[in-house]
Amino acid sequence: NLVLTGILDPESELFIAESVQVLPLSSLARQRRHVLRMLQIRLQQVIPDKASQGLAAMLLLGQTGSSDFQLKDLSLACGCAHLLALSGMHLHFFLSLSTALGSLIVGRFWGRWLGSIPALFYVLLVGPKPSLIRALGMHLCSLFPISRQTAFQATFCLQLLLFPFSLSSMACLYSWAAYGMLLLSSMLPRFFLQKTAVIVAGSSPASLLLGGSCNLSGLLFSPILTPLIN
Repeated sequence: NLVLTGILDPESELFIAESVQVLPLSSLARQRRHVLRMLQIRLQQVIPDKASQGLAAMLLLGQTGSSDFQLKDLSLACGCAHLLALSGMHLHFFLSLSTALGSLIVGRFWGRWLGSIPALFYVLLVGPKPSLIRALGMHLCSLFPISRQTAFQATFCLQLLLFPFSLSSMACLYSWAAYGMLLLSSMLPRFFLQKTAVIVAGSSPASLLLGGSCNLSGLLFSPILTPLIN
């Protein structure tokens, strides 16, 4: 709940807020904010370079400061904005570790269910970012005997119902468009830089819509930047 003080523009009907006050938070929200703050302090302790701190906080915690806009501008300029958004590949990294550990404890079948628990806590910590909801939803759907295409559609419907506010962002457009094109890539004949090409093609309409331009140099930069980010 918020209290906003400002002026309603009669011409555009846009409310211009001069001050924003957050009303009392729930205990869960306070604990989440405390853990995020402790993790940010830890990043500052182990990473002396300011730019690297901002990149780590952006990729791992979904936290963006005023000094990180240069990174976002550079990612847009080189056609790689889909890599800097808090991506499902980070969640897959956690899932691969927790699933492997769970499989050693309770076997492969139940290990996949047990391995989902740390991922749930991670998403709960950083918040319902569009790409994380998509990645987690598709992982949970994959625990059932359904195809990836069906899991993709079911996850989108669930996100639309449970977290509709998370869909109104550029990160959401990039996430769903990129992964949708990745599914399409598996149906196409093989060619050089196939996955990168279809992902850049899928995110280009969003870039054109929001920024008025797109940069196909992402075809060259993405194969280099992806393993570096991983």
